Amino acid sequence: MAALKLVSSFFADNVLTGLILSLSIGSLTPTYAATSLPPANITELINKIDQAANSRQLPALLENFSASYTVDGMSRSLWQQQVGSFWQRYSNLRYTTTIQNWKQDAAGVSIDITTQIDGAGTADGKQNKLTAKIQARQYIVNGKVTQQQILNEQVLSSTGLKPPTVDMVVPDKLRPSEDYNVDVIVQEPLNDDLMMGALSEQPVSTGRYGKATPYKLELLSTGGLFKNAKAPSKAGDYWLSAVFVRPDGTTTVTRRIHVRRT
Repeated sequence: MAALKLVSSFFADNVLTGLILSLSIGSLTPTYAATSLPPANITELINKIDQAANSRQLPALLENFSASYTVDGMSRSLWQQQVGSFWQRYSNLRYTTTIQNWKQDAAGVSIDITTQIDGAGTADGKQNKLTAKIQARQYIVNGKVTQQQILNEQVLSSTGLKPPTVDMVVPDKLRPSEDYNVDVIVQEPLNDDLMMGALSEQPVSTGRYGKATPYKLELLSTGGLFKNAKAPSKAGDYWLSAVFVRPDGTTTVTRRIHVRRT
């Protein structure tokens, strides 16, 4: 507990959610919430990605993504590097993907998916648990994934014996400079424990994937963080993260916010 009092800032890695999701379409045999099944060639593509991802065969995985593939501004080559790094960090991952909808036109096929991800890994000698729920739209042309757009995401990572259970309530879409409320609630009572917490806002960019996010911690007197905030003035996608540190565990939650002019 004494060590907790001395902490003035805390660094946590940005979870590579865009990379996670890039694999999620094929990580398990999918279930379908859509009213009709996708074409057979799309199902075959999903199965190929499934086999490559589960066996951690990066060359086989890459065969299913076009040379011009992009996600969050990353090129295919940069994405390839980050996926390899991500697999080293998380040795145990399980994906459950539901295809919510699909559409075919003259340009190709688009698929809306929801993915639940659970995993674990080790960093700096500590066991780290990961839970994520992500919604995305993937575009498929000539049998290959060409582009991915992340529509919604929430990622939880935790370490320690009893990390706090956290629920973040924040709008997914905002206008530039719009006022909004951030409520990040810790479900367990504080009792006599000390807890510190902080918020951090970062633009979604290729340079932020896998990087440590700085937090300036404050001692909390209530079971969470409750802030009045203002959306960034510049349109774009942003990660809003909150971290909570207790003597017996740490939890970080990240949500993606879309800032749009219309």
